[in-house]
Amino acid sequence: YFEFVNANYLSLLGNISTSGLKLIFENSFVDNLTCKNLNLALVEFRNCKIHDSYISSSHLQQWQFISSETTGKAEDTDLKFVSIYAGIFNMDFKDCTLHEVHANSISKKDVGLETAYRTFKKIYANQGEDYKAIKYFLLEKHVERERIKKQIFAYHPHGLFSETKVVRIRNKIFHSVKYSLEFLSQWINNFYWGYGRKPFRVVRNSIALIIIFAAIYYFFQPQIKLPVGESNMSIWDSLYYSTVTFTTLGYGDFVPIGQLRLVAAAEAVLGGVSLGFLVGGFSNFK
Repeated sequence: YFEFVNANYLSLLGNISTSGLKLIFENSFVDNLTCKNLNLALVEFRNCKIHDSYISSSHLQQWQFISSETTGKAEDTDLKFVSIYAGIFNMDFKDCTLHEVHANSISKKDVGLETAYRTFKKIYANQGEDYKAIKYFLLEKHVERERIKKQIFAYHPHGLFSETKVVRIRNKIFHSVKYSLEFLSQWINNFYWGYGRKPFRVVRNSIALIIIFAAIYYFFQPQIKLPVGESNMSIWDSLYYSTVTFTTLGYGDFVPIGQLRLVAAAEAVLGGVSLGFLVGGFSNFK
């Protein structure tokens, strides 16, 4: 156990056994760490600085990086059961294999692991592990949304000349609107279909829309022309009419009149768009 130590330029080579004990570095500097042909398990870094590390032709098992800043390069290395919790993890991997390597932020607002998410997404996709690749793709997008959200009220003037009060207010408003719309677009993209990686969200949202429009039709049924012989619309009738409208079947047994025609038209448009997203989502789904 090493705490508050300067272990810069530490070199670990060959087969090293810890006899089942964990090698722990806490609140330490381990910059320029070099691992060559290393076979070592059970290593933990807690709140450490591990900058410019180099790992080559090694087998690392059960390593943990907790609230640490890690940068560097890894080549021709196998990583098994490696965990990264919070902090920063910007490693450049080349010809490496990941097996049960996980990266998680402590807070949803933490953006320090964005590069790690992007890297793991690419590696797992190349390994054919699409489920994990999608997981890190969505985590990467979550961090991107958080970064955009922070920019909404984070206006900083640019240029060599100071701005007048009017210009500054105008630029602040433009800046906030720009990033608000970008954040809204990202949020809808995620909520509606998970950026094309979660098509079942389209099914969930479609069912919710059908129910919402069915409630509108039920409460405004005087504006719906009913089939011959029927005097009112039941809840099941409204669900049926909402479903055939959403799916653009339109049998014609229930006909909207007045302003409700606009509502029915809007549902039909949403239904057509949703079906398109559903097909596109399942074409990406693996």
